[in-house]
Parts: sequence; structure tokens; C-alpha cells
Amino acid sequence: MNYLTELASDALPGILQGMVLPTVEKSGLTVKQIVVTRFDRPDISAKYISGHGVQIEVTLPMAHINGDFKLDYFFSSKGQLRAVVQNLTIGMKVHIHRDMITDTNNVTVYECKVTHVPIELKFFGPETAGMELFEEMISSEIQDALSEQICLVPGLVKDFLEAERQEILTKYDPNDPSIATTVGPLFENYLCGI
Repeated sequence: MNYLTELASDALPGILQGMVLPTVEKSGLTVKQIVVTRFDRPDISAKYISGHGVQIEVTLPMAHINGDFKLDYFFSSKGQLRAVVQNLTIGMKVHIHRDMITDTNNVTVYECKVTHVPIELKFFGPETAGMELFEEMISSEIQDALSEQICLVPGLVKDFLEAERQEILTKYDPNDPSIATTVGPLFENYLCGI
């Protein structure tokens, strides 16, 4: 289990940095081209839950997210924003089972909860006055979008492991005589020698 959590911790920054999050449209506010520009290596812990699967906790030390905004509410405003997220914690419960008929692993995230933290927002551009009124809504939407992407990670790890398994299986040739000599004498030869 530690191997998988370390693997996911190492892989997440590469997966999420540069990712474009969904456009936010709410109450006359549009935030689009929301891009994760920095994603520090998260701390991921996991433990088995008897009868349920695995409980995973992801703690994100820091992420920077940039985007373009446009507001048409009581006044008009547009510009760019930067969100700095620190110490965001996401708790997941994941059910993992092996389908013996299809010979595949199935991973289902059946619970994913976010501990909301204050996000530092900065607005840039000549028309950014009054945007502080919408900080809470923007922060909540950005946290939710980021959390949705992180909640997909167990499935991504499953896909990675399946790809690795397939690569190993395609390279393995049971008729290759060098395998027996590198591992040792064949078991059948041992039995015949008794």
C-alpha cells in the first residue's frame, strides 16, 4: 500500500500541473481558462477499512491556479486571477475488487469529501474593483473543481497498474529457456531427480 501512495504522490503533480479545470459560471460571474500552474507533491496516506475497501487522505501543501474572469452583475469587471490553495485535505473511501471473469481490477470512489480551507485570491487587471465580494464563491468553486480531479486519482492509478501489468505480460514468454536458467532449475527437474 505504501508503494501505491508514494507512486500517486509522485505522479499527481505531473498529472495535475497544467490541467485546465472546468469553467465556472454562476450569478453573472464567469471564470474560464482555469489552469493549475503549480502543484506541490501531496502527502497521501491510506488504510484498509474492513468490509469497505481503502480510506485515502490527500493533503495538498500548495497549488497555484490561474484563470480569466468576467463579471456582469451590478457592475462589470474583467481580468485575471490567481488562487493560492494551501493545506487542502481530501478524504476518500475507495472500493477495490478483482473481477475474475474479465481479469480486471475495479476501483470505485464511493465517498470524496473536501475540508475547505481559505484560498488566497489575487485579481489582476484595470477592472478588478469590487471582486472581493465574490471571493468566497470563487474559492469554493475552485476547490470543488480541484477536488473533483483529485478524486479521479484512484482510477488513474488503477489504469497505470493495469498498463504495467499488460506490459510485463506481453514481455513474458513462458517458452523462453533463459528464464529457467536465470531463476534456477525447473521444479519438474527437481522432482524427477528425487
